[in-house]
Amino acid sequence: MYQNVITEQIDGVLFVYFNCEGKVNVFNKQLMEELSDIVDNISDVEGVVFASKKSTFIAGADINEFFPLFEAPDSEVVELISKGQTVFNNIEDLPIPTVAWINGAAMGGGLEIALACTARATNDSDSIQLALPETKLGILPAWGGTTRLPRLIGADNAIDLICSGRSVRPKEALKLGLIDAIVTGGEDSLVSMVKNLTSEISSRRSKKTGPVKLNMIESMMVFKFAASQVKKKAGPHYPAPIKALEVIEQCRKMKRDEALSYEQTAFAELIKTDVAKHLVNIFMNEKKLKAKADKYAKGVELPSKVTILGAGTMGAGIAFNLANKAKVKVTLYDPVEEQLEKSRKSNRSYLMNKVNKGYITLEQVDEVMDLISESSSLEEAVSQANVVIEAIPENFELKHSTFQSLSELVSSDTVIATNTSTFKVDALKESLSSDLRSNLGGLHFFNPVGKMPLVEIVSGKETSDKTIGALANIVLAMGKTPVICKDCSGFVVNRMLMPYLIEFDQMVSDGVDFEHIDKVMKEYGWPMGPAELCDLVGLDIAYHGALSMAEEYDYVKIPEHSVCEKLFESNTLGQKTGAGFYSWRGTKKGGKFANTGSEKPSPVAVQERLMSVMEKEADRLLEEGIVEDPYELNMALIFGAGFPPWRGGLVL
Repeated sequence: MYQNVITEQIDGVLFVYFNCEGKVNVFNKQLMEELSDIVDNISDVEGVVFASKKSTFIAGADINEFFPLFEAPDSEVVELISKGQTVFNNIEDLPIPTVAWINGAAMGGGLEIALACTARATNDSDSIQLALPETKLGILPAWGGTTRLPRLIGADNAIDLICSGRSVRPKEALKLGLIDAIVTGGEDSLVSMVKNLTSEISSRRSKKTGPVKLNMIESMMVFKFAASQVKKKAGPHYPAPIKALEVIEQCRKMKRDEALSYEQTAFAELIKTDVAKHLVNIFMNEKKLKAKADKYAKGVELPSKVTILGAGTMGAGIAFNLANKAKVKVTLYDPVEEQLEKSRKSNRSYLMNKVNKGYITLEQVDEVMDLISESSSLEEAVSQANVVIEAIPENFELKHSTFQSLSELVSSDTVIATNTSTFKVDALKESLSSDLRSNLGGLHFFNPVGKMPLVEIVSGKETSDKTIGALANIVLAMGKTPVICKDCSGFVVNRMLMPYLIEFDQMVSDGVDFEHIDKVMKEYGWPMGPAELCDLVGLDIAYHGALSMAEEYDYVKIPEHSVCEKLFESNTLGQKTGAGFYSWRGTKKGGKFANTGSEKPSPVAVQERLMSVMEKEADRLLEEGIVEDPYELNMALIFGAGFPPWRGGLVL
């Protein structure tokens, strides 16, 4: 009867299973209509369990249905929100107990329907996530999220979850009171849970439909503290967290229906902002990037063994994340035993910190650590490896000799990837035997590997689609966002970023105050200015990257009196040497260290000069076909270089 829902009765309890077409369940208009019909016609049962036939519970609303709302009249937006609120209210008002059996991700609307139920339960899987991430999209949870959550888990906890959009796992959710139980049994356990709730329906419903239980002093303390924290974290360009806090505070004394009306109005206001439009587009574009990679990866199995060459910061990070996220067996190679030991200790320390915080168990630590082996023998390390990822220092001769050795040690079907950020993939293929050249591709991770979501997958002239598919499969299994591009010096992110840094170098060399430039570019929205960025990545890397660009592209010119070159030649390399443009104590930035000019052009002049060279480079990338679509450039800069998401992208 229904296309998105399956129903069945078990021992007098109605089970409503969400089963939408596609990989995950999402709330679209059709599912909402089917759910409304089911709820309106419930009779002759002792209770209801809402569950899922998929590995997710409900991943949220169908974002595709948001796009018409950007230009729709407020009345139309409010009507749409009101329909969802009505369905969830009808679930909450049923005279029989209802349980949400959350067997996978419950995001946005997926968690909001659970909040409308009498109780919520999950299994004990750490893969389950519960979140109201709407503020990350520039909106707020308006199907009862800002109304029910504060009443269920307290205003302070609700503000934290809603304004940050962060996810919680079952153990934390149970501690917060977001769920009522972690159930390890099957349907029989859920039937028992439903029937045991019969006497609690009224009290549980009253808690969620009445005012928030806070006295005047508690209210002042909670909201005054929250206001300073939320405004500080959100900054001036993200209105949604601040609006969500305002809604929670304004509605704390209201009953459910009045509060829900306030939600509607706030949502209609936020959905019309440019920030919401940009953030929703970014969300959809990330899905497009992963879908593109998934097409290449279709039919390609995850490798049984991956070998990483180089146990430095990047290599060790790639190895650990492959084991920790993709659950792939990894061998980490480095000729220096001390480097391998350092990596091993760092990995265990990181995992034990997670244990101490209650996020994982000691058994899970052992599971990850057992997936990583180390070797100082190249021959032993690459033996039986399906994929070899090179992450050794950026020295062409060293890479050349390593690839020559690989040609003699690996089979003809071994996929080889380079993590270089300086050299073209095709410049390295000559180091390999002819039968391996189609197996070579670029796999450029960003530092730190664990935190940076972007990976550039680079296709050389001879790189096969099968190779790209194997690399895409690895990236997706790690939970990263891939940008697939053709080979060129700098690939995508550094190709656009280096002209920006070279132009900055020119400005400083001409006497502009570098601290003034940093301040102006942070006001533009970058997480840090170009001087601080050079210090962070290292003046050696920045300078060599500039030289590489200048050698490859005749329109790129290194400044005649380059300040970056002078700092490099004096081994003043930034954070790692304790001084660069700024002085550093560990990761803490001090005052100016390098000599600087006194000129302070207007903010508009600084921003236009630096961003215009980046825009020109983006145009060249599109003209050369390095990527297929402007959105790929935008996503690369946002996820790989920290371009301000609220602006939507460089190329609009």
